Parts: sequence; C-alpha cells; structure tokens
Amino acid sequence: MRRASMALRFARRTVSRGADDSSLAIAVDHDACILCDRCIRGCDEIKNNFALGRMGKGYSAGIAFDLNSPMGDSTCISCGECMVSCPTGALTNKGVVGTAIAAGRDAQSLTAEELHRLPVFAGVSGTFLELNRGAIVKQRYRKGEVICREGEFGSTAFYILEGKAQVAIATPIAHVKTQGGTIQLNHAIHMKPIRRGPNGPIVQLECDDCHRPAGVNQGWPYADKAYVMAASSYSLDLSEVLPNDTLWTPKPLTGRENMIPAKFATTCAACHLLTFDKRLDLGVPHDKPEVVHVFLIRKFREYIAARPAEVRVVREPTRDLTGKPLLPEVRILTPAQ
Repeated sequence: MRRASMALRFARRTVSRGADDSSLAIAVDHDACILCDRCIRGCDEIKNNFALGRMGKGYSAGIAFDLNSPMGDSTCISCGECMVSCPTGALTNKGVVGTAIAAGRDAQSLTAEELHRLPVFAGVSGTFLELNRGAIVKQRYRKGEVICREGEFGSTAFYILEGKAQVAIATPIAHVKTQGGTIQLNHAIHMKPIRRGPNGPIVQLECDDCHRPAGVNQGWPYADKAYVMAASSYSLDLSEVLPNDTLWTPKPLTGRENMIPAKFATTCAACHLLTFDKRLDLGVPHDKPEVVHVFLIRKFREYIAARPAEVRVVREPTRDLTGKPLLPEVRILTPAQ
C-alpha cells in the first residue's frame, strides 16, 4: 500500500494516538488531527453515515470511528468524504500498488463525473474517485464472449450497463443458499492475530486454514474431532451447482478446481466453543435450533437426576436492580424445576 506524503501545516499533538492503517482505502494519522470537525460534518451531515464523532473531553478529546474502533473494523463504508474534507493529512488516500484490472485493449477509463451518473457511485466523493482513477473501466463485450472465468485473477466486480450476461459456477453453492440468511465472516478481524478460544494463545490464521480445493488432503489446524465425527440433521449438497450451459466449454474436472465449503467442524470449532455450562465439559451440536433445544433438555435432565444437590441458584447482590427483597443465599431446586 502507498499513501500520499505531505508536509503538515500544524504541529503534532504531544499525546500520541498513533496511526490507524486498518482501512484498505484511507490512512488515518490521529496525531495530525486538529479537531476541526470537518470530517465529522462530511460523514454525518453530507453523507448521513454517522460513523465518525468526537470522543473524550478537554485535552484528551479526539476523533473516533464508532466507539473508538479501528477504521477498518467500524461501520465506515469508505466513501471518502472525511478524507477529502480533512485539511491536515490526518485522513489520506491510499493508492494500491501492484494491482491490475483484467481489462481488454478497448477498455475506457471513467472520470468522476461519468461515475456519478451511476446510482452505485452517486454517494461517493468526487475527489475520492479522481484519486482512484483507473480503478474502474468501461468495456464492451461481444455476444458469446467470456468476461471472466471462475478462479482466475482479475476484476472484483462488474456493473452491467446494457445487455445481459449468463453466470455459471462450478464451485458448490449449497452452503450459501440458505432460507434464513447467511453468516458473514469478518475477514478483517480473522486475518489479524487473534486469540484461539476464550483463554487460548494468540494465533495468526492463513487463507488455506479455511479455504482449500477439494483435492488437497491434509489436516485442518482448527478442527474439532468431536464435531467432525458428529452427524447433523442438515447436509451440504455438493452436487447443487448452477446450470452448466455456460458461454464456453468447461474443462474436465480433476478434483482440485473446486473450493470446498468452509465448515464449522473443520475451520471454526477449535476457537468458537459451543460450551453452555461450566459443569459440563461438552458443547451443543452445531445444528438447527430445535436439535440444540432437545440436546440441552436431555443433558440437564441427566445431570440433575445424577447430582440433584449441586443444582443451586446463588444470590448475586450486584444484580439486585429491581429493589425487591433479596432471595435467600442459596435455594435448592427440585429435579422437576
């Protein structure tokens, strides 16, 4: 990554908050901030994103994203309005070095004015678009021409202005087609050094810890054998793919092209424990809610029947918020309760 260098017009603050390099588009230097509030006004009053605000009081006051989160982990959408409003260099544009768009020879670079005519770019700062000119190009394709192939390095998104396009994918998509929505993984957090489990060591995840072709046969470092061996009421139909009437003839599959779906048992279970009671050294099934409910009822019934004297409700004075008389220090529950 590369950021624009510029001489600061104002002296740095004596109390350093350091730099925030978590955003992919904007570099943050808190020490260069003079609390002019122009970034806040741009974010809140112009764009209505409300991701920026002041924190602290007096000499310790500063600008913060959300509740003082790193910019890359906040609700910021990287529209660039705060960056173009900053007069000091506390917020500067990042120029991405070494990336290339997979565009043909007739690709046409678009200006900020042309991009603003498209609804998807209507709310993005014009200065921000100009600073990143060349990141978006316009190109025409003939009927039957292939735009991109799955697995090949190239552009990250396409916006169709005219015409239609067919999409065909060989990777199984059953794991993303759910009735109740999908869980979206925060890659920005998981690709940083992170604690393994509640009390485990700090680990650094790699991409192939979760994403691998089907032909790779090696152990998963964050798997849990109990969940790998456990049966579930749902299954991933690996044969469910989009119709293969593609614009080109698919190559014969060798078993190494398809990225297998990430599963809780092999990629998540070692860090995200599903334990539910400190007296029971086991976790709930990674399954549908009704299956989990039946499992909990059965385990608690078994435990209470075997150790009825251990089931107690302990008074917690710190949680006496209602003003009602406190319960006895301990009361024994019956098996029926």
